[in-house]
Amino acid sequence: MMKKTVLHILTLGALGISALIPNTTHAQDMNIDQAYQAIPHNQTPYSLKQSRLPDADAKYLDHYFFVSDIALRARVMALNRFLGKTPAIDIQTYNQEVENAIASFALIQTPRHLQQIENTLISALRDQQSFFNEWNDMAGTHGYSRLQKTYTRHPKVMSSHQKLIKAYQMLKQTYPSETPYNQNAFFDHLCALDFI
Repeated sequence: MMKKTVLHILTLGALGISALIPNTTHAQDMNIDQAYQAIPHNQTPYSLKQSRLPDADAKYLDHYFFVSDIALRARVMALNRFLGKTPAIDIQTYNQEVENAIASFALIQTPRHLQQIENTLISALRDQQSFFNEWNDMAGTHGYSRLQKTYTRHPKVMSSHQKLIKAYQMLKQTYPSETPYNQNAFFDHLCALDFI
């Protein structure tokens, strides 16, 4: 993760993505690699070197998938909290990490033909955020503990699932000639971000 973080700081300049780097003063000892392992799910980092895309598109997608990885890590650790597992983060930390990840899109130039793909990812993240906040608000109720077994059927989880599938399909349609390796990266990033 450190190499990826340094790359993005250099790419995005002084404002960089320092806000995306998790606050290590908390008991947040899960990195992105560990988040993939915890699911478990294949991890295929998007490769700028292997890309056949125009430079602006490839650089944008590199950031897009970095955001999805930050959101994945936050999702895994927030879910751990609700399931009574560790390492975990509280709802406030989760919300801040998701807000920072989404806000980072303002630091880069989104190619016009990718705006809908970006919006779809953001909408999926908002659904996940809404779900976690609703679950948090149910603390102390029977519904809270019931969700520990049934969360994958929650309407916001299902809606997020559909949007992540849509984002993947749009990427495949937009870039049919991208390398097979990066096609796998499209799938692995968005599938890992999904609850289902």
